[in-house]
Amino acid sequence: MSLENLTDEELMSMYQNGTEMAFQILYTRHSSKVYGFLKRRLTPEEKVTDIYQEVFLKIHRSKHLYNKSLPVLPWIFTITKTVMLDAIKKDKNFKSIDGFDLDKAKIEPVDNNRLVEEVGLAIQNLPGSQKIAMQMRYVEEKTFNEIAESLKTTPTNVRQIISQQEWLSDYQDFLNTDNGQVPDNLNEAILAKIQKLIKPSAWMVFLKLLSVHAVMGFLSLSICHQFGLNPFNTDYSLADWFMKVGGHHFCMLGCGILFVAVSIFATGYFLTVEEVKALKRTEFLQNLSIGLISLGLFAAFGVEMILSIAGLWLLGALIGGFVATTAVYKIKGRWLASENQLEIELE
Repeated sequence: MSLENLTDEELMSMYQNGTEMAFQILYTRHSSKVYGFLKRRLTPEEKVTDIYQEVFLKIHRSKHLYNKSLPVLPWIFTITKTVMLDAIKKDKNFKSIDGFDLDKAKIEPVDNNRLVEEVGLAIQNLPGSQKIAMQMRYVEEKTFNEIAESLKTTPTNVRQIISQQEWLSDYQDFLNTDNGQVPDNLNEAILAKIQKLIKPSAWMVFLKLLSVHAVMGFLSLSICHQFGLNPFNTDYSLADWFMKVGGHHFCMLGCGILFVAVSIFATGYFLTVEEVKALKRTEFLQNLSIGLISLGLFAAFGVEMILSIAGLWLLGALIGGFVATTAVYKIKGRWLASENQLEIELE
């Protein structure tokens, strides 16, 4: 079956699992809605472009939070509006959202007569207390406290009623916006960025791993003096314990395991799920490279080692790297699943 025939929800599930084409189809279907919605509310064009790009980056970063039992489009709209309001709130020329100022927010003006007519029609279709609350707020211009007193409820509940109806009104506008012609260069930029995020370079993952390893490896010398190195002048070392338990060979193996495993565990915290998958796919080369670079640095610091001892240490580094990579791979998937009760497949 062609991906073009799949529903938004089916495509989103595939996108969560790393299918780039699924994102491209979702983007093609709904990018004009996002762009048109922003363009009707914001100026100048540069701000629309910046916020538009941030919306799709936010969609990518938050894709694991999407609940597959719910429709995709309201989720995309919520992210669009949230990113837009956050950008307005952070801009020094804008007032806070609570006291929203249309002029300073640079939102395009609307025809007041048309707005009153549309609000009136919308109010007539609302049930009970919602209808009364909206009428008092937008027609009679009552405060939240006055509306709450009239409805015998709290101002907080009134705010929630108004907020829900405003969201529905904006969402309806979003659905009807299909004429936002996205510039070709902007489409290309978004798709290129997302492609890099979905399929990160193994080389870039290695650079992240190497950066964290430089710090964590050095810090680990405080608890395990690799080849006798003790830059922190600590009295206790796991190397001594390894030596007592299994002798010199076991000590070298254990030190290698610890030295690399600690770094990969720490690196996992900073990696996206796509980067973890890239690490898993290339784990042997990644771990071997880290191990060889580490041995080279030990030699540069004057450590004398015979080939058999270095080989045992490197074997330990590979074992530690494999165990840590597998653990990070599993933990990351389970954490993502627990975030929104999703069953993320890392395979």
